[in-house]
Amino acid sequence: MPANSFKIDGEPVHSMEEFERQEGQTGWSHLLYMPDIFGGNGRTPVVIEGKKFASVSFKDTEIRRVRFLRCRFEGCLFIGASFVDCEFTDCEFVDTNTAKLRVERCLLDPMCFKQNFDLVNDTNIAIDLYHAVYRNATEEHQPEHALESLYRMKHAENAHLDSQRKRKVISAGTYATRKASHLVYDFVSGYGLTTSAKDYPTQINKMCYSDAMKKTDGRSLPHSAREAIRRHAVAQVLSGESPEKVIKALGFHRSCIDDCLSRYERGGEQALSTGKITGRPRKCPDEYADRLRERVKTNPLQLDFHDALWTRSMIQI
Repeated sequence: MPANSFKIDGEPVHSMEEFERQEGQTGWSHLLYMPDIFGGNGRTPVVIEGKKFASVSFKDTEIRRVRFLRCRFEGCLFIGASFVDCEFTDCEFVDTNTAKLRVERCLLDPMCFKQNFDLVNDTNIAIDLYHAVYRNATEEHQPEHALESLYRMKHAENAHLDSQRKRKVISAGTYATRKASHLVYDFVSGYGLTTSAKDYPTQINKMCYSDAMKKTDGRSLPHSAREAIRRHAVAQVLSGESPEKVIKALGFHRSCIDDCLSRYERGGEQALSTGKITGRPRKCPDEYADRLRERVKTNPLQLDFHDALWTRSMIQI
């Protein structure tokens, strides 16, 4: 069953006790868990070890205070479900639908989902899942999991972009622009994957300089790449690396890491984002802007131009 399936045929289960009685030799299969909560009601977590969940639906269920050890979830539904105060150790998710899944105060390695998505028909679900895991890891101070989930989320976004172009949802020009942004992001920071300065991938190493060489001028990089570098550098420092070692590996001046850390201390993750770039005052008069905006929504070929895409020279003020 692919990760974008929305239905399971199984036997309804109306309580946690009934669910436990349905356990087979290796775990549970073809069940529809109906209660709102799965797990422990007290302070002691429920421990489930070495079990397989095959075609089990936890739709709209809050899975609370459960420790899953070496468990496998195959063909399950977690649509609208919540993981709250849970721990997943050496677990696997395969072909499970995690649409609108919430993750709060959990220990959840995004690598658990490495076999879950084909990134063809389930890109939106993958993006949402990795974003939820990234947010949880950030709030719970799990830098390695945060970087891994960010990396996988960005790759899912890249796959979604390919899917949009294949279905002709976006134009070739829009695709090329967005694709270039992804390529730069991946080249500059590996999407923020690495968690140790000594393990930087080849993309990062290409940007490293010796002390005798000129430092990188960050102003020459796209804004998205600069934001990626800020997030990557701060995550490295939070994981235990020295600021000097991190910024040296990236090839930037020492003041850059000081600025990143100051931003993070003042406003957290949000402060590392690239703010709105105002730029120079626009040349287009207000009374002309609305007409121009409507005009560029049309195909240039309809107005006797020779190109199908608008260019700056075609709309010079």
